[in-house]
Amino acid sequence: MRRVRTGVVFAALLALTLAGCDSGSCERSGLGCPPTGSEDDPVVAGVDLAALFAAPRGEEIEAVLAGWRSPPTPAVALREVAVLDLGGREIVRVVEGVRAGAGPVFVGAVRQPPREPGDARKRPLLLVLGDDPDADVGRLIADLAVREDLQDDVVMVFLAYRGGTLRVGGQSYASAAPADPYAADGEDAWALATGLRAIIGDPTVDVDRLAIVGHGRGGNVALLAAARARVRQQGVPSYILALSAPTSFFTPTARFSARQVLTGGPAGSLPAVAGVLEATAVAVRDGRQTTEQARLGLLRRSGAFFFAPPRLSAPPFLFAAVPTNGVVVPLEDARALDFLNGAPGRGLYLELDNVSHTTVQADAQVLSTGGVLLCDRLLNNEPAECR
Repeated sequence: MRRVRTGVVFAALLALTLAGCDSGSCERSGLGCPPTGSEDDPVVAGVDLAALFAAPRGEEIEAVLAGWRSPPTPAVALREVAVLDLGGREIVRVVEGVRAGAGPVFVGAVRQPPREPGDARKRPLLLVLGDDPDADVGRLIADLAVREDLQDDVVMVFLAYRGGTLRVGGQSYASAAPADPYAADGEDAWALATGLRAIIGDPTVDVDRLAIVGHGRGGNVALLAAARARVRQQGVPSYILALSAPTSFFTPTARFSARQVLTGGPAGSLPAVAGVLEATAVAVRDGRQTTEQARLGLLRRSGAFFFAPPRLSAPPFLFAAVPTNGVVVPLEDARALDFLNGAPGRGLYLELDNVSHTTVQADAQVLSTGGVLLCDRLLNNEPAECR
């Protein structure tokens, strides 16, 4: 059975049943449930967890958005480092994001699909954000939550996170900068999506039309990149698909993980959560940050809050889906997007049984619904595959 939360009904294209959701799995990112009474004492190792993980206030959200209104200085620029012909007229360009005086900070790739002779139709961009810092373009395409018959209707752009590698055609490309979970990811994704005009130089690529597909960590990064795009009014995507994505770090799961980390235990399997807590809760414990500073740090990594009403009045359209088993991404973390329930025409939220964190991308409902939305929101229903 599929539990469905939806903010929009496409009567002719979606056969979805609105249903209530249970309280969610008790699995805490591989840690097991918090023991009874474990939240009685809000102060752990000198850190007031009740204050640190209280729901973000409106003024805090506005403060983060204000800090994003201008790109960082010095800016990240793109440079092409390789052009690979993978056969079948398929070309992949490898690019680096470079900051003056700092060298490459991230790597990416642009896949331009094969074209039939005389095909001059402009193809939009599809930014693909995965869950693994060590990414392989071939694997990302094979696992992509986009119908196979639509994949040649877009120019795919892939990002490898800082400190990771990107493999293309058997060759590996690495970034020199250390990993900084979520804090830099959104900025890098925005810089990649908006810096391609000079790199591609192809009039048949429409760099002004953009959608983002993110899985796991990448689903949250999609929201963080889009939030920057909205406040800067540049590179705003028309559509975002976020699958099995932890979009909030202000949940009981995150608080329980912080309790574990502060007392020397494991953070759990939630993507990048250990680094997030090291940069926030542990920094408070060690006196490197105040609670308020750490709260802003958690918020900068929590993409859902920048799209919840009243901030959902403009694109992108959000489609989110999550497995109900909660093994990798607990339901409460994904349910930070449940405001889509009350956002007709702006979003769609699904909870899916019988899929896992890795198999959700191949779910038939994700592919069929995502295909309709991609055609409608990005491709203007122009390709024959959309009709």
